[in-house]
Amino acid sequence: EHGRHIADHLEWGGELSTNHYLSDLLGLAYLGRALKERPMFEFALRELASEIFNQTRADGFDHESSTAYHRLVLEIFFFFGLAATPGPDDKNARRAALERTVGIPFVERFRLMARALSGILDNQGRAPFLGDNDSGHVHSLLHREDADMAYAVDLSALLLGEDSFRRGGSAGSEGVWFFGFEAARRLANVGGTGAPSAPGESGIAVLRGPNDVLVFAAQPNGTRGVGNHTHNDKLSFCLTVGRDAFLTDPGTLTYTAVPEDRNAFRRTAAHSTVQVDDFEQNRIIPEQLFALADDATPTILQYKDGVRVAGHHDGYSRLIDPVLHKRSIERIASPLSWIIEDELEAAADHDLSWKFICGPGIEAVVDGPGVVRLVGEEGELEIKAHPATLRFQIEKGRLAPAYGVEIESAVVSAAWKGKLPFRATFTAVWRMKEGVR
Repeated sequence: EHGRHIADHLEWGGELSTNHYLSDLLGLAYLGRALKERPMFEFALRELASEIFNQTRADGFDHESSTAYHRLVLEIFFFFGLAATPGPDDKNARRAALERTVGIPFVERFRLMARALSGILDNQGRAPFLGDNDSGHVHSLLHREDADMAYAVDLSALLLGEDSFRRGGSAGSEGVWFFGFEAARRLANVGGTGAPSAPGESGIAVLRGPNDVLVFAAQPNGTRGVGNHTHNDKLSFCLTVGRDAFLTDPGTLTYTAVPEDRNAFRRTAAHSTVQVDDFEQNRIIPEQLFALADDATPTILQYKDGVRVAGHHDGYSRLIDPVLHKRSIERIASPLSWIIEDELEAAADHDLSWKFICGPGIEAVVDGPGVVRLVGEEGELEIKAHPATLRFQIEKGRLAPAYGVEIESAVVSAAWKGKLPFRATFTAVWRMKEGVR
């Protein structure tokens, strides 16, 4: 009866189908397999095999432009893969069965999804919350922090019998439950860090070093422009060195319970980017809690071997005097540092506002004109502004490490007013604390 109810009330929106429809289909796949309802199972199989292409971009990222929802959708396809391929758990059996059941193209796109998530993880296995996060999982089998997403990569690697993108050791318990002790031992012996890859349709770019990762956000509005789970985070970035998440994304505190909080966490000023004249990159219509006006088109202009990325967006082109925001970030290996350059192009006077959103436990200290230090557990990040007339201020910020959970953080801000064009450069240099190994 439950299965028939789902089949009669599918959350399908044609071209705008989302993770809701995938969840319906996974339920039908489970019930069809368990109850030997073959038509039910085969319908779910056909739809999931096609929806993986409708709901992910060519580079593997979920089309809703949210890293947390990407993790959720990867889980849905993973558990579908388990349900669709009963049998021995040797290294290659399940992949071969999956290829026979839903085809090689499905398997390759699923592989790209797992590789895409692996590529944005830091060395602790954490991913930044680009876009919404509602703490959702298919099965919550083990308590984890929401940012911990490496287990989903490792389980996907075990399903495919592939070692190239495993993180190693992050899914030990689940690995035993789903694949047995031998598979879990294989997992523990293989690990590494994701390699930087050229950004694709998703607009996510990664600059990575041995102990550091910077994730640059130039994502379009998700779900074909609707922006249901997208934030105004164009050209923002998150930066982690070791265990210190110096700059981060604020996450998602709530959806419909408190609309003001919902919109506060989506706004431009909640992200590490530049705001012009207090305008939003994409207009937020207060009562439309799952949509953004599709104003800003971000574009990656340059990407060089994981050490430099440049992009722009046109979200401020609707101003009377249109403004184009360009940002480039370059990683310097020695001394470990990043050069962030912002160019704002227009012809009239404008108010510019910068925000740098500090991660949990990061202390921010103004250290002179145009200088601020971010102090973490293992190291410090000193940021110098040029021109030095860009004076830093420290504000209280809000982070949501999980849905409905709020903690306080530091926000570094700077402002400038005058005639454009204008260029600002921020040099961020990392130093290890004394006594830390």
